[in-house]
Amino acid sequence: MLPSPNVNDHKNPVLNQRVPFEPQEGFSTKANFVQISIDLPVLIRDTDNSIVTPEAQEYCNTFTDSQSHSSNVKADMSQWCIWEETNALNPVLDELIKLINDHPWAACVPAWVLTHAWVARYKEGQNTVPHHHFPAHLSFVYFLKCAEGSSPLRLEGVNIEAKEGRLIVFPPIMMHSVSATPAERIVLAGNIEKATDPSPVPHNEAAKTY
Repeated sequence: MLPSPNVNDHKNPVLNQRVPFEPQEGFSTKANFVQISIDLPVLIRDTDNSIVTPEAQEYCNTFTDSQSHSSNVKADMSQWCIWEETNALNPVLDELIKLINDHPWAACVPAWVLTHAWVARYKEGQNTVPHHHFPAHLSFVYFLKCAEGSSPLRLEGVNIEAKEGRLIVFPPIMMHSVSATPAERIVLAGNIEKATDPSPVPHNEAAKTY
């Protein structure tokens, strides 16, 4: 039997020796990965856009970029927690949370914590590179304003048309992007968590509970 090593002795030969791994018969050391296709629920809800107040419209048209196009969104962006910058979008967020409750994954959730919400204003030629929002519980995009022909949201290879007043709620593990838009589009996007979860998402100290 080998002697117990002294963990403070870095020259101890017991600590430095390498013991080869010898798998038992029938044990495979080769990892196999398979691609499994599953259906994930995506909620698309069209509204008349009446929840967007004049104050919200004014902010979206005039806010100053806070991110310098350094995120996945290569367009002008607000702060990650929009309510830290302005309360103009609070009434919009309040109404969106009610609509998000229609998503199938919301049935067993007693309360939401809105951990992030931001505005992105795309000018002609600007885009968003493919990314996901894991580990959020749900993610959403709401089209505040979009000119005719502006780029759609591309969600796992499927294009969802940009339309003013359209809300898209989707599982955050889904990859999504926006191709270079030929016309202006302004969206409000965000992530939510279960209120009972100790969320690991940054900025959670500024979260809003619904």
